[in-house]
Amino acid sequence: MAKLELNSDLAELAKVAAWLDGADCAMALQGKLRFAVELCLEEALTNVISYGSPELVCVDCQPHGERVVVTVRDDGVEFNPLAVAEHDQ
Repeated sequence: MAKLELNSDLAELAKVAAWLDGADCAMALQGKLRFAVELCLEEALTNVISYGSPELVCVDCQPHGERVVVTVRDDGVEFNPLAVAEHDQ
């Protein structure tokens, strides 16, 4: 299945579950692993959409032997954690 392309809208997250079921890596994603990947993707995509202001976000999932590689790419603002002031502890 092709990559998932999402617009910069949190409502687009509803497409993730259905896409994972048809993705190239669907056979490798079963049970707890599939749930974990979906949860991680939703968290990553929420952060990208909420803070990166992208126009488009692309997700890909490919099997690699016994592993699964999930890639998230966007055209939003880059976040540099080293440029953020430290918090008081």
